[in-house]
Amino acid sequence: MQKKELKLLSNSPEATRRIGAALAEHLQIGDVIGLIGDLGAGKTVLVQGLGEALGVAQEVCSPSYVLVQLYCGRLRLAHVDLYRLSAPQADELGLEEYFLEAAGVVEWAERLQSLTLDLKINLAFLPEAPEKRQLILSVHSPRGLALLAAVARQLRNMAILD
Repeated sequence: MQKKELKLLSNSPEATRRIGAALAEHLQIGDVIGLIGDLGAGKTVLVQGLGEALGVAQEVCSPSYVLVQLYCGRLRLAHVDLYRLSAPQADELGLEEYFLEAAGVVEWAERLQSLTLDLKINLAFLPEAPEKRQLILSVHSPRGLALLAAVARQLRNMAILD
């Protein structure tokens, strides 16, 4: 039986970017990744790693005020930030339309009830080591299972996983 969850430890923002880059290697149009975590936990840093690995030329930053930022690289990336919205408002955005032509990554994904995520990533501070983050990747669809397996293999090869 394949794992449905993967726990990672990031020692730095650069390590979090590398985890995002590993995920980017396997993204396809229609994939939707949900990010959950407190302010400053590293959600946008992870998306920056995704963008860099996808060959996005512009700076990747949190689209808190515009809600959705589209980036072009190896494939289109729809970066969504729901921080300013409530759950009912987030569900009314019609985000499914973006993911027909792009891979998606949604910050504050817990506010989205109507969209099926492929993979959810919880980022959390470690109280005993404030510079470190725990990332828990969990599967929420058959496609998410394939993504998790591919990312786990890649991170193991990069010596990020023990």
